[in-house]
Amino acid sequence: MSNLQQILEENKHEVIKMYSSDNLPSSIIALKYLNNKSKDDVVLRFLKKHNVKIKNKNSIRNKSCKKVNEDYFNTIDSHEKAYWLGFLYADGCISYRGNTPYRITLTQKEDGPIKDFKDAIQSEHNILYSKFFDKRQNKIYNRCQIQVSSKKFAAHVYNTGLHGKNNYATKFPIILNEFQNSFIRGLFDGDGSVVIKNKDISKMNIDFLGTESILKTIRHILISQLNIKIRKITPFVTNPTGSLCYMQFSNKTDLVRLIDFIYKDSTPKTRLFRKYTRAMSYKLWYSENISGNKIYTFIKDGTLATIKDLNLFCIEHNLNLTSLRKVIQGICKHHNNWKLVKIN
Repeated sequence: MSNLQQILEENKHEVIKMYSSDNLPSSIIALKYLNNKSKDDVVLRFLKKHNVKIKNKNSIRNKSCKKVNEDYFNTIDSHEKAYWLGFLYADGCISYRGNTPYRITLTQKEDGPIKDFKDAIQSEHNILYSKFFDKRQNKIYNRCQIQVSSKKFAAHVYNTGLHGKNNYATKFPIILNEFQNSFIRGLFDGDGSVVIKNKDISKMNIDFLGTESILKTIRHILISQLNIKIRKITPFVTNPTGSLCYMQFSNKTDLVRLIDFIYKDSTPKTRLFRKYTRAMSYKLWYSENISGNKIYTFIKDGTLATIKDLNLFCIEHNLNLTSLRKVIQGICKHHNNWKLVKIN
């Protein structure tokens, strides 16, 4: 028995479970136990030896005859299109036959964004669910994916400037200024992060990830439109095409300006809820603790209430403080019919 087979034997029950029950491909199992995903043939021989039924790889692939709005990205003339283009620039992948782009793939750990993308492009393609092994963290994650096989659809995406996920020379696409913030939001939702240190909202950072060229353009847009401070662009992955970099924002006033800019013109279907919620929580904290403007105006059945002490107001009107804060953050439209008029 070879050393590789011996390793699989020692983990026999887990290997069989991962393949049969968890629906993990043999290449991922090979990566986890044999440290080489190309050794999937060893895994398959092991599974056959133990009478495990081998699955047909083609059975989980999308068919290319599904309908889609092939011209969706032909012209970026809406905030929705700009957002999804940014999302593709972050987490999309373009596949080629020869030198011809023919398929666009979008992958996420959650299916919410995939469903919203599918609705936006009017696609009939199936959403594929699987698991993958993250070697760096030694963890198995869920993976949701949509593969749109259409030469015309892929060509339109290619023509915007997206030529490959690992092409670190990718530049900011040419789109109308009025839609640039939505493209940046899509890029941020795909590859950016909202970091709250030690669960302290006052210590929040916003990080952008992208090619050096894209981040330089974003920095120029933010400086010229928001008058924020110049931020350093730091490379952390380099290949022959260029560098993948990150840019971090932590200045409290800059964060509020950045949040307002990013989420302008957004809708629930063109923003990630978890990032949006964190951003709105920060804005509320800033309003109450930094700006000094702590007066809120609510209305219910034509009655206006000017509030300086949210907690006292909730006690007097038998309201829930958390729910009222969600109204201020814009997460909910009202709480017990109390609606926010403005924040002075």
